[in-house]
Amino acid sequence: MNSATDSTVDVLAIAAHPDDVELRAGGLMLKLADLGHTTGILDLTRGEMGTRGTTEERAVEAEEAARILCASFRDNAGLPDGRLTVDEASRIAVARFIRKRRPRVVLAPWWSDSHPDHGVTGRLAHEGCVVSGLRRYPELEGEAWRPSAILYWPSHYDFRPSFVVDVTAQHARKLDAIRAFRSQLHDPGREEPLTNIASESFVHRIEMLSRLYGEAIGVEHGEPYLVRQAVPVDDPFAVFSGSDREWNGMFGLTGG
Repeated sequence: MNSATDSTVDVLAIAAHPDDVELRAGGLMLKLADLGHTTGILDLTRGEMGTRGTTEERAVEAEEAARILCASFRDNAGLPDGRLTVDEASRIAVARFIRKRRPRVVLAPWWSDSHPDHGVTGRLAHEGCVVSGLRRYPELEGEAWRPSAILYWPSHYDFRPSFVVDVTAQHARKLDAIRAFRSQLHDPGREEPLTNIASESFVHRIEMLSRLYGEAIGVEHGEPYLVRQAVPVDDPFAVFSGSDREWNGMFGLTGG
C-alpha cells in the first residue's frame, strides 16, 4: 500500500485518529472490499496527543491495520491532534483530499461526540465534501467533486441508526485490524498509564457492542450508521417482507 499514489476510490473513511476507523467502521470497510469496492482512509491527525505509544509506532501500526482492512491507501492530513477545529484551513485540507481521491461515499464519525476531535471530524467531512463540489472555490485546484453520501458511525455517544450493516463474516478480521494497534491496547509489559482502550476488557466490549447491533437485525455481528438524507427504496416489500432473511419479529409483529 502506497499512501503517496493518486488512486481514486469508491469509499473514503475520514477519521480523527489512527485506529478510529478500525474500531468503529472496520467491519463495513472489509465488507465493502469483499464486495469489490475500492476503499481508502484519511486520518486527520497522527494521534500525537495519545497517552500511550509514539507517533512512529502508531504510523507503523496504522499501515498494518489498513492492509488488513484491504484499503488501497492510508493518507494523513497532519492536522493537530486534540486541537481540531472547523476552520477554513482544515475545511480546505479535507476538500483537497476529497478532490484527489474522488470517493462516491464517505464514512466519518458522528458530528456529536464526547471527544471534540471526533465531532469536529464529522463536521469537517461534511463541509469538506460540500466545498470540494464548488467549482469556483478559489483555494482549490482540480476538478470539482462531491460524494453522493456520508455515512456516520457512533463513537462514545450512541444514536438511533438509519441502518445496521451485517458484518458477521468480517468480524474476526476487524478484530485483527484493531489488534494491530498494539501500543494502544492492553499490554502488561508496557509501563504507561492505563487508558480505556488499554483496559483488559476493551476488545471484549467492542465485540459485545457488535453483537448488540447484530441482534437488532437478527445476525451475529452488526455495525450501525446514520445518514442525514432520506434513503430511497425502490421495493419496500423486498426490504421489509423478510423474504431474504429471518427478521425474528424485530418489528414487533410476530411472537406470543
